Amino acid sequence: MTLRKLTFVALLWAFALNAPLPTASAAERREPFELRDGDRVVLLGGTFFERAQRYGYLETAMQLRFPDRKFSVRNLGWSADTVFAESRGIFDAPDKGYARMIEQVLGLKPTVIFLQYGGNESFNGEAYLDTFVKQYEKLLDDLAPTHAEMVLVTPVPLWQMPNPLPDVSSANAKRQVFSAAVQKLAARRSLKFVDISTQLSQDAVPRWEKAFNRPLTEDGVTLNAGGYRFASDVFCHALTGEVAPSSGHLTLKKASLGVALDRSKPVPTLTISSIRDSQRVAATVEFELAAVRRGSVGIAFSSDVTSGRYELIVDGKPQIEFEYKANGGLRGGPSLVPAAYVTTALLEATIDKNQMYFHRWRPQNVTYLFLFRKHEQGNNAKEVEEFEEIVAKLDDRIFELKQKTTEATIEIVRVDKAGE
Repeated sequence: MTLRKLTFVALLWAFALNAPLPTASAAERREPFELRDGDRVVLLGGTFFERAQRYGYLETAMQLRFPDRKFSVRNLGWSADTVFAESRGIFDAPDKGYARMIEQVLGLKPTVIFLQYGGNESFNGEAYLDTFVKQYEKLLDDLAPTHAEMVLVTPVPLWQMPNPLPDVSSANAKRQVFSAAVQKLAARRSLKFVDISTQLSQDAVPRWEKAFNRPLTEDGVTLNAGGYRFASDVFCHALTGEVAPSSGHLTLKKASLGVALDRSKPVPTLTISSIRDSQRVAATVEFELAAVRRGSVGIAFSSDVTSGRYELIVDGKPQIEFEYKANGGLRGGPSLVPAAYVTTALLEATIDKNQMYFHRWRPQNVTYLFLFRKHEQGNNAKEVEEFEEIVAKLDDRIFELKQKTTEATIEIVRVDKAGE
């Protein structure tokens, strides 16, 4: 073989060895997207994913979208994370944190990985865009051995807070640039792309806050419980494209005077015909949890109900306040009681599972168990593995709850005084 041929062959091998590992092609991609029985889902990204485990709404919404499938979700979110895993270094350099992250994900053998990056990186400005995209490409290549379905999610926007806090419009413009880059990256690699930034934008959120009389953020940067309840529905809608609610079996077990169940509507609806005397009505409904998706119980007021402010309470827990105008309808009222309001047991099991898994992969005394002080307490590291059995049992519990028929007590309470 001539020197020229040898050089050509060597270049071909070099190209093959350094080429990105293949990801799912458009033909292999799940379209429409679905989670399947036996899926192992990993959430990888920054603050949005990490804090989601505290409230449980995001995973609960995912579970309710696919009620007949048993799948696990492992949240590896880390606040302020970037594609370089700079937050994960702990006492080491970022590259070691990055290596640990890749090792953790590969060890979970995921079948689906949701990735959300670009928000923190955008603070560096557009000059950093190429660096971000190049490292995102590397991250996807390093995760390719999992053969998992990759889903790229846009960062959430910042929300404007009252003075004297600064204007966030410039920062959000940069985030939009990075979100567009994520979309192009997903298209280039034939990956699923989920845009949640539009529905969580500065224009959309205030309408929701005004309607439900509650803020969605704590500081304009991080979502609170109500924010995650709203964002989780936005996330699942953007992921699956599913819009129409599904109600399934619903039975009115008992009700106070002035409450009736109307089955003539697309969603079984509790019709409130009188609330003037007692200032409160209540109904206990029984429903199949597996049939609940974006909405489970409709709420409608008849013209006999007087104008005023009311509150929706589910199983003794206040949910939202709203205003009703006689002959004018609900203003921001719960025309649908969201599934998250009536799935308390499922939500609590999800939060418990997330907490146990957090202790499994990110124990509070990690320095003593696994890092440079492990010579002191490293013998206790074996106990961390015992969380695996607890987490697995909670996975079983979550699936069991999805199959059950359950009950919820729904109350509508007058919270202002008549005539105010």
